[in-house]
Amino acid sequence: RWSPLAPGGGMPQRVGGGGGSAGGPVRDRGEDSTFRAFRGPGIGAAVATAALFNGGGDSSAMGYVAQSLEEYVFEDLETFWKWCPTPVDGLHRCGLLMKLFDYCGLTRKENKIANKVRRLDIELRALGVMATDQVEAHQRVSYEAFVQSRRLHEAVVRCSDARVAWEQKRRVGKCAEGRTPLALWVHSIISQVETGQSQA
Repeated sequence: RWSPLAPGGGMPQRVGGGGGSAGGPVRDRGEDSTFRAFRGPGIGAAVATAALFNGGGDSSAMGYVAQSLEEYVFEDLETFWKWCPTPVDGLHRCGLLMKLFDYCGLTRKENKIANKVRRLDIELRALGVMATDQVEAHQRVSYEAFVQSRRLHEAVVRCSDARVAWEQKRRVGKCAEGRTPLALWVHSIISQVETGQSQA
């Protein structure tokens, strides 16, 4: 399984399988197993704890500070996944898209225009997060397919707005609400519907 840093490098890595059924239990945000899902020299637990109690990927209040944009992006993907929270076998494909809009602050029905949702779905499919071109019944997206996706991580890192957010976090210790790397990347993708552009 991929991680932005090699084992022992300080970033959390998920261990164990992602089994379960569609009706399986939901991981509670206060569940002890959250912390058992990580390994590494203490920092994994710090990031996990911060993700639970500090919205928007800000873990500095818990004593851990991302050392690079790459770490910050991985941390933000983790934060999003815990924020949902998700069943043990992952999020339904359509549910994932809706949650990504919500994570950006686009919570109203009129924000979730069909062509914008479709644009985000196409991009995630192109990055390998979605397994098929079309939505299939009972199709779910796993933790490994989303949070540990190297291609998604790299796409967010390349987002110019995400780089600006990282610089702000370095200066003031946190980013503005709703302006985390993942949220800004989603905004950049769906805004292409209005501009007619495609992601480089």
